[in-house]
Amino acid sequence: MSLPPDARPVDRPPAKIPEHELNWLHSLFDASLVFILAILIGTVTGVLASGFMSAYKHIKPWLFEVQHWLPGHWHTLGLVLIPAIGGLLAALIVRHLARGKVVTPAEVILITHVKDGSLNVRSGLASYLASFVAITTGNSVGQYGPMVQMGATIGHALDKIPALRRPFHHVAMACGVAAAISAAFQAPIAGVVFAHEVLLRFFSIRLFAPVTIAAVSSYLVSRSLFGKQVLFELPYEPTLFASEYFFFGLLGVVGGLVAVVLMRSIFLIQKKPQLQSLPLTWRLFLAGAFTGILALIYPQILGSSNQGLYLTVLGEVPLMILLGVFFAKFVATTLSLGLGMPGGILSPSMYLGALLGGSLGYAVHALLPYGNNDVALYALVGMGAMASAAIGGPLSMILFMMEITGDYEIVTAVMTGVVLANIASYRLLGTSSLFDLQLMSRGFDLNQGREAIHLQQRNVAEILRDDYARINAETSLQEAHRVMVKNQSVEAFAVDADRNYLGHVTLMMVDALLDEGIEPDTPCQNYLKQSDQVLYSGHSLHQAIRLVETFSLDHIPVLESENKPKLLGVIYENELVTHWLESVKISKQMQHLA
Repeated sequence: MSLPPDARPVDRPPAKIPEHELNWLHSLFDASLVFILAILIGTVTGVLASGFMSAYKHIKPWLFEVQHWLPGHWHTLGLVLIPAIGGLLAALIVRHLARGKVVTPAEVILITHVKDGSLNVRSGLASYLASFVAITTGNSVGQYGPMVQMGATIGHALDKIPALRRPFHHVAMACGVAAAISAAFQAPIAGVVFAHEVLLRFFSIRLFAPVTIAAVSSYLVSRSLFGKQVLFELPYEPTLFASEYFFFGLLGVVGGLVAVVLMRSIFLIQKKPQLQSLPLTWRLFLAGAFTGILALIYPQILGSSNQGLYLTVLGEVPLMILLGVFFAKFVATTLSLGLGMPGGILSPSMYLGALLGGSLGYAVHALLPYGNNDVALYALVGMGAMASAAIGGPLSMILFMMEITGDYEIVTAVMTGVVLANIASYRLLGTSSLFDLQLMSRGFDLNQGREAIHLQQRNVAEILRDDYARINAETSLQEAHRVMVKNQSVEAFAVDADRNYLGHVTLMMVDALLDEGIEPDTPCQNYLKQSDQVLYSGHSLHQAIRLVETFSLDHIPVLESENKPKLLGVIYENELVTHWLESVKISKQMQHLA
C-alpha cells in the first residue's frame, strides 16, 4: 500500500543552530579554557612558591648554623663570606643562565601593559633561582618580589600551551602574580587585589574571575602543604584609644617619607655610572660582603629577616636594638638592591616599617601610659605603611594585613597609616612606587595610561611620509603657492641641496603676502618660519602626540637628529590621531578581554 504524497518523508537539510546559541557556546568554551588555565597556573605557582618558602626556611638557618661551628676568626670571616659568595653565585647565574637579563617586578609590570609583550621564560626562571641563592645566603633583599616574578613567568609559560592559549597574555601573568602572593602569605584576597592594583592598574569583572580562581587554587595548595596559618597573631586583644589614631597617622607620614628616601637611595645607586660600570660579579660580591660586615653587629638584617620581623611585631625587641637594626638594614638593603642584587623590596620595607613603628611605639607609650601596653600594634602599622608606599599598593596592603593578622580592629589602625604614607610618598616622589620610578627613568610613565605605553613602543618612522610639499630657499612665492595647491597641502617645507630643514611657509601666509603686493617672483627665503616644534628619528609616537597638543600645522617635520637637521619626512596629524585612537581601543580590549 502506497502512502499519500503528503505523508511521504521529505529530505530536509539538517537544522542549523541559531547564531546566538553558537556565540553562547563559543563563549562558554572560551571561559572554560580560561578557568582551566587559571587552575593550572595557580596550582603550579602554589607548589613552587611553597617550595621556595620551605627551602628558604631550612637552608638559610643551616648555612649560618654551619658558620657557627667554625673556630676563632673563621667564624667572623664566615659571616662575611656567606652573603658575599651568595652574591657571586647569583651574579654567575644571571650572567650564564639568565643571559645577563634579570627579570624584575618593574619589567613584569611593563610587559602586562603592552599588547604583544613577551617575557623570556628562561631569563625569568633563572632570575628566580638567582634571587633564591641571594636570599638564602643572607643578602638583604626580599623573597616576595622574586615570587611575583616567578608567578608571572609561570603564567606566561603555561599560556603558550596551544590548547589553552588566550589572546591576552596579561591575564595569565596576573593569575600567576595573584597565585604567588596567595601562596606566600596564605592571603588570596590580597593576592587578587595586588594583581589588579600593582600589576594591571585596573579592575575588570571579566579578569577578576580567572585571577580569583588562580589565587584560590594556590591558597589551597599552600594550606594543604603547611596547614592554615595566621602569620602575625597577637597574643592579646588590643584596645585602641581614639587619641592613638593621631600617632598612627603620624607614623604613616613618617613611614612614607622613609620609603621615599629608601627608593631614591636605591635609584641613585642604580644610576651611578661609576658603580654600574663595575662587572656584575664584583658588584654583587661587594654588596654581599658589606651586608656580612653589618651583620657582625646586627645579624637580624640577614636575608628577608622573617625572624626579626616576628620578634619586632611581638614587641620583644628593646628600643636601642630596634634603632640600630633599622639603620643597618636600611643601608644593607639600599646597597644590595642598588648594586643589582636579585630580589624584592617588599620584605625589607616591611621589616624597616616594623622597626620604625616599634620605635615610635616606645615613644608614644612614654607619652600615653594609658594606651596599649605593647609596641606590636605600632610595628604592624609601620610595616603596612612603609611597604605599601614602596610597592604602590595601599589597598593590597590593607587587605594583606587583615588576612595575616585575622583582626579587623587592627586593620583600622593600619588603614590610617597606609593612606597617609601613600599620600606623603606620592607627593614627594611624584610616582607610586619604586617600580614606577624605575620605569619612568626608561621613559614609561604608567600614570598616563596603557595607550601611552603602546605609543611609546612605536617609532615615528612607522608613519613617516615623504609626499609633502617640498621647496627650497630660492623658490618664488608664486611657485610655492603652486606646489602647495598641487600637493593639496596648507604648508610647504624648505630644504637645501642636502635636504637639511630650513623652515616652512603656509598657504595662508603666501596668499597674504601676494595680496599685499609682494612680487610673485620674490624668493621664499626671507619669509621662511623657523620652528622648534619638530620631531627626531628616535622619537616615539607618544612624543609626537604630546607635540601635537601645541602644534599649529597639519604636518609635523621629522629630522634625523638635533645635530643633523636632515628632513626625513613628515607625519600627518590625522594619521597620528588615528593611531592614538587605535591604542585606546587596544587598551579597552585588554581591560575587558574583548
